[in-house]
Amino acid sequence: MRYVIFQTQFGFFGISGNENGVLRTSLPAADPETAKKHLLAGLTGLKSDPKLFPDLQKQVKLYFSGTYVEFDDKIPLLIDHLSKFSRDILRACMKIPYGSTVSYGKLAKMANHPNAARAVGNAMAKNPIPLIIPCHRVIKSNGSTGGFQQNRPGGPDLKIKMLKLEKDAK
Repeated sequence: MRYVIFQTQFGFFGISGNENGVLRTSLPAADPETAKKHLLAGLTGLKSDPKLFPDLQKQVKLYFSGTYVEFDDKIPLLIDHLSKFSRDILRACMKIPYGSTVSYGKLAKMANHPNAARAVGNAMAKNPIPLIIPCHRVIKSNGSTGGFQQNRPGGPDLKIKMLKLEKDAK
């Protein structure tokens, strides 16, 4: 396993994984050490590799510069270690179009778990690959943004900025 931390217009973003796919991402942080801390929490033995996923790095930089980017659903994601429910939710989340939002309840229905809106919130909170799996596009049924991981860089303010960036780029 390897990782890379690189700068975007929103801050330092991190990606970890290997030749089989992406294991985690870390949303932009003010400095590279904070991004690294969030990206590697609970992981050991990862080596820095600035050449890891060069095309994905380019896409992430373009995204945070305000360019319309649809992350390819062919990007291999290492999520098999998650529960079937979480995988179902994350795969459904990847189908939310750029610049759009859906409620937790609607995402539950999209994933064929129609009565699991609250559990969807928990799955989104544990999303290991934010941005690529666009959990920032999931909102409360009343239209408010929800918490968006208080323990991640940027928190709810970042969610609002990302949604605005997408609406402006469409």
